[in-house]
Amino acid sequence: MANPATLMRASMHARGVPAPVITVVLREIERVIGMRFDTFAPVATIGSIRAPVLLVHGGRDAVVPSSDAELLECASEGRARLVIVPEAEHASMDACLTAAPAVADFLENAVRDR
Repeated sequence: MANPATLMRASMHARGVPAPVITVVLREIERVIGMRFDTFAPVATIGSIRAPVLLVHGGRDAVVPSSDAELLECASEGRARLVIVPEAEHASMDACLTAAPAVADFLENAVRDR
């Protein structure tokens, strides 16, 4: 996910939770963990990663939309490569095996470029 608050907000909204309640819930979570979501959200931190990053995302993921992976790729400042596995759902490990050639290529290039 690009930002846990965005994902949780959308999930609660889809379940009919009123917007003011969602805001209170998210603020309480931030209070309990002692940090704002925007501080540690992957979309806010991926740009500080200096190593190459491979993002593998399921095209049929109903939990985290592939647009989140696209946001991460954009925020990576060119260090991330995104592979969408069209037939994969959120936890489809078998379907993600089709991405093995892309993973091997990514690793080969990352090692070579070091």
